[in-house]
Amino acid sequence: MSKVLPKINSYLSTVPSHIKTSEYPLSKMDVKMLEGAQNSIPVFRNVKFEDIAFITKRLETLNLFRGCKWGCSHCLKNALAPKAGRETILFEDLRNFVNGFKTLSERLGFDVLNGNKYINIVDDSNPIDMPIKGIKGSHSVTEAMRLIYEKLHIPTLFVTSGWTPLNSQGYRYAFNTAKSITQMIKDNKDSVADVQISINPFLETKNYTDRMARTLLAFLELFSMDKARIILRHADKTQNKVNENTAKKLYEEIYKRLQELSGSNLERFPQLKPEIVTEFDKNHLIEPSGRGRRFFSKERNMQLQQELIQDSIDWNCMTKEEQRENLLNNALKCIDIDGSVYTTKPSNATFVATPIELTIPTEIKLNYINKEKPNPIFSDIEV
Repeated sequence: MSKVLPKINSYLSTVPSHIKTSEYPLSKMDVKMLEGAQNSIPVFRNVKFEDIAFITKRLETLNLFRGCKWGCSHCLKNALAPKAGRETILFEDLRNFVNGFKTLSERLGFDVLNGNKYINIVDDSNPIDMPIKGIKGSHSVTEAMRLIYEKLHIPTLFVTSGWTPLNSQGYRYAFNTAKSITQMIKDNKDSVADVQISINPFLETKNYTDRMARTLLAFLELFSMDKARIILRHADKTQNKVNENTAKKLYEEIYKRLQELSGSNLERFPQLKPEIVTEFDKNHLIEPSGRGRRFFSKERNMQLQQELIQDSIDWNCMTKEEQRENLLNNALKCIDIDGSVYTTKPSNATFVATPIELTIPTEIKLNYINKEKPNPIFSDIEV
């Protein structure tokens, strides 16, 4: 409890222990009484305590990377190629972030991030494409994931669309990273929430079958540990080149190539069998969001736009206080690679499996060393 003002200690002594150990504890306290607890912690310089408390409730994404070079034609995030020099978080900013929240928890005597089940490390990126830049050198994504778990005791979620075998240097980095993540999970199963491998017919690149087969091969052990899964995506039956049948044939080819690469019939991995992976599930269907809109009718897109406009009208009819309360309780909190805090919340638009998200910026900005802005975070409509 060092470096905490006496008035803060006095207030904390009145807070029941079950509140301190509950989910999102700061959201149940009088945060005005805790103002100043963040003093001298570098990442919180010029950040109000009520804004720190806001971040701790449903913290979902700590971006380690921004932008994606692959350009999948359905991308719901409309991911653009990263800006040169603005592809990753600065590793020192990551270190300051996790040390900052760790120090704050130690000062207050309880885990301020309690209740957050995992941290997603990307919003619109493929985290296996490149290392993380640092002031004195590069760092692997695995080093970052280990640091997050070591300091915050929250596992990370790792989602990838694979890597190309055509670039030998990039391939070696990606393959070694996959093996390093596998070893990290073998050392401590709780350190990583899940490894998710995205497979879809929307990425038009050479040797896609080999690309994804090699990705599955690199993470193969994790399937037997129930720490990896496939995310299969496709459009509805009206879209011949990217529909369920196309996705099914594509995965069957990937599975056959995986058998060749592994020299195994893969009986130990029943969850990878084509009949299981490609069995129809509405969660496989894409939504009319981002670049995905091109695969929907004009009528469907017009309906969506009207629903989003109504969302925007409803939002702007709220007072600033009502908006903040709404975001506090209903939105996921996300940190960009320059320290800017933004939120995502489900819209009221019609959807099949995945709610259309509204991306809503805030005025909160953590004190990151890197001040350079990356590409704007995509939203289907500004509110």
